[in-house]
Amino acid sequence: MPKRTWEINIKGQSHIVRLDHGYSSGKCEIWLDDQLIVKEKKLYDYGSQHRFSIEGESCELGIITNGITFDYYLLVGKTPISAKEDSHRRLLTSAIQNAYSESLFWQKLTILTGLDDNWKSGLNGFGRHRLIGYIRDYLVIITGGKAQQAATRIISILIRHAPIDNNDPARAKLKADLLAKQVTTQKQYLKKHTGVETSFSVITLPYSPQKDDAEAIFKKINTIVHIVSKYASPLPRNVCEGPTCKQRVGQDLHLTLINNYLVYLCGDCIKEIPLEAKRREEEHLKASPDLLKGVSAGIITAILCGFPWALVAFYLDRVTAFFSVLIFLAVMKAMTIAGAKLTKLSLLLDGLITMAGIVWGVYLTIILNTIKHTRAFTLETFQLAWQTMGADRGLLVFSLLIGFIVTVPFMWDIWSNHKLRLTRAYNPNVEIVEPTNSL
Repeated sequence: MPKRTWEINIKGQSHIVRLDHGYSSGKCEIWLDDQLIVKEKKLYDYGSQHRFSIEGESCELGIITNGITFDYYLLVGKTPISAKEDSHRRLLTSAIQNAYSESLFWQKLTILTGLDDNWKSGLNGFGRHRLIGYIRDYLVIITGGKAQQAATRIISILIRHAPIDNNDPARAKLKADLLAKQVTTQKQYLKKHTGVETSFSVITLPYSPQKDDAEAIFKKINTIVHIVSKYASPLPRNVCEGPTCKQRVGQDLHLTLINNYLVYLCGDCIKEIPLEAKRREEEHLKASPDLLKGVSAGIITAILCGFPWALVAFYLDRVTAFFSVLIFLAVMKAMTIAGAKLTKLSLLLDGLITMAGIVWGVYLTIILNTIKHTRAFTLETFQLAWQTMGADRGLLVFSLLIGFIVTVPFMWDIWSNHKLRLTRAYNPNVEIVEPTNSL
């Protein structure tokens, strides 16, 4: 089991930090002066970061992995400390250098914004950073993360504000103003990830450590808050936002994070959150799956998708099989519109209907090829095409095989995301925060 030991001196006092880490077991133990302060075990170890304080000084101990090897670091305030076991290293690894740079970036952004560094426990890497507080009297939450479809780092800025009057026109104008003031080469990404709702605005900025320092990001944040201030006033701090609150004004309110969304709630409404989530879960479980309507709509959609499939396959041949996922998504959309509830069974039926749609598309393709060679279109054309598909199954088997390979990952991803959404809805993460700059 790898061990790392750091000897540090803070305010004239000597301290020893020790890490015991198991590669295969996922075990992690952190000791401070022979006192165990962190103990955890993971089935899959993707690395982790841990914060603690020594003599009032903030410390961050990190475990970094590329999937094969592990690196370890300790940051005391803004100072990196080398472990005794790594003293032979003349240069820091790039992973440790990146970790240092990342932590220093967020430390500096915290100082510039005056927000509280509200570390997100249970997350690793860039996405664990979260700043909460007030800028120009507007409630702001800034989070780090990564774009879903790429390894691009992002910084998301969410601003709570009072409801905007003249809803749609004002919101559209605010969004256009937010986009116009951003200097970036990724305009399309920014447009897609900027949203203005009745009582909050959010914008997600691509972040490059090589191009964007803390001062540059701080200027962008200030600009964003200034733009929002032209359209909406700050969110009132004396009004409970609970949907069923009986006494909205005059209560002791708490700033509450519900699944990373900030709201002002009274004590009674906070207690009501798990009860309301349980009620919604019971309603979801009791809701009719409406599979008959969904399957009917899915079959009709698969039949219709077979025609463009055949036309494309007529010219591209087997390459068309890679577009199977489009039939799957179209069928799922039709089932959803028809009112079918997303379940494991409905997702399985979606996959089976997709396979049937592929068979139908292959059959239509063979009909087109038959017409091309016989230069005739009669009832015998359908019979001949069916016989051809049965005698030469190469195209059918290939299309089904590729369709299965391409579709299954989408099914898994959709179900995983659906389960995550249900978990967040029916078991919400609730945190009470009190920003130090709230006065």
